[in-house]
Amino acid sequence: MSELTGTLPKALLILEYMAEHQKDVSFKDLKNFTGFASNVLSRLLKTFVEKEYIEKSPMSGLYSLGKSSYQFCEKVLGRRSISDLIQPILDGLSAGLQESSAYFDFDGEWVTLLAKSEVAHSYHYLEVNSRDVHSPINGFFLTCLPYLGEKQLASILSSENNRAGFTKDQLMDKFVEIKESGVCISKEVHHRSQVTRVSSPVFCSKKNKLAGALGVTVLSHDLSDDELQLLIRAVTSAANNASLMLSGEL
Repeated sequence: MSELTGTLPKALLILEYMAEHQKDVSFKDLKNFTGFASNVLSRLLKTFVEKEYIEKSPMSGLYSLGKSSYQFCEKVLGRRSISDLIQPILDGLSAGLQESSAYFDFDGEWVTLLAKSEVAHSYHYLEVNSRDVHSPINGFFLTCLPYLGEKQLASILSSENNRAGFTKDQLMDKFVEIKESGVCISKEVHHRSQVTRVSSPVFCSKKNKLAGALGVTVLSHDLSDDELQLLIRAVTSAANNASLMLSGEL
């Protein structure tokens, strides 16, 4: 095995070994595999045990993966499975409307672009997994805010930067409108282009919580009532299907 330098590569090597074996392993097993000095291995294992990435049996002294390791895997794989489930819905939405669509996952504080479906002449989103959006001026983020608890919402909106020029009263009125209609319509100027976003919340019913927001982005502010209603119907239907999909009901 090539010589490893630095704490992080050594720590990752331990987790890699634990993940491959998926069973209790001894200090001697880890020492033989890694070639680390006993004091180095002891220090790394102590940190992993404290952070619950690795568990040490008080009876046998053997090591196994801890709950933090499994929680980390669930977060990574869970996000991936969500994007796999929602991607066909976005593809169908974009094909039907000939407009680019996207799904933003919401973790209670930030939105992450988890999946998108783009068409050539329409809007182009950031890269998948981008978190470079957390302002109410963005329609997808705005769609999520009405469903937060009062303390959580107050914390996010305590900064004027997060309010992006809106007053608190304006935002609260917008939140009522979104919850009543189930859709958010927002207009922005993005890189000198007029942008209209139509988005709806997506829920995970079994967990009874907001999952994120799904919608389309159109390069125009001048939509007729018929055009806007078509977008609203398509987006709310797609968001409903996504909610059913995430809840295992579709």
